[in-house]
Amino acid sequence: MGRERIASMFSKEFSVERRYKNVVFCVYKAASEGGHQVNGSLEYLQEKLNWENGEEAEIRKAFVFFDGITCAMDFDQVDQKKIYYTDYEESRERIDHLWFMSLALLEKKAEQDRKQGFPSENYLVLVTNTVFQRAEEQKILAARRFEHFSYTPVLVKDSQAGGGALEAYIAEKGKVLLDTELVPGGFRTENTRR
Repeated sequence: MGRERIASMFSKEFSVERRYKNVVFCVYKAASEGGHQVNGSLEYLQEKLNWENGEEAEIRKAFVFFDGITCAMDFDQVDQKKIYYTDYEESRERIDHLWFMSLALLEKKAEQDRKQGFPSENYLVLVTNTVFQRAEEQKILAARRFEHFSYTPVLVKDSQAGGGALEAYIAEKGKVLLDTELVPGGFRTENTRR
């Protein structure tokens, strides 16, 4: 009886728990002379993610941006170790379109993780150097499509950008960072939108 009990203890399967951090970078920018801080912010954040990768979780990234039309680079299309930059063309797309496409990518990846039994933390990182239009902000705040989905919004902006109701929403549910104040631990927040 003692041998059977000992044998059963060693025959149990122990699974190693995989954890993921899914990060979608939503890039909303205005053209500016001499370059702007959007690329500096993108570079810093991606380098930080590469450095943190594997510490607590595997970090995966995707991008939504304007390149003549609204474009997305899904998690599977991105080399996770490569640093990506944007050109200096102004985003002529509306922020609500970029925001909802970003959330759709994030939701899809989180659902895939859930079906495979892997827990994930989900972040929508809006990087901008421009002011939000009020009507577009209101469409984001009024939408109910992603109410059930748990994610943390993060706004990275210059001192003149953002503002309004959308920035207040992000500050309440996640984190707002000035591009000049990017510090280690920028993604670590207890405020996750539910």
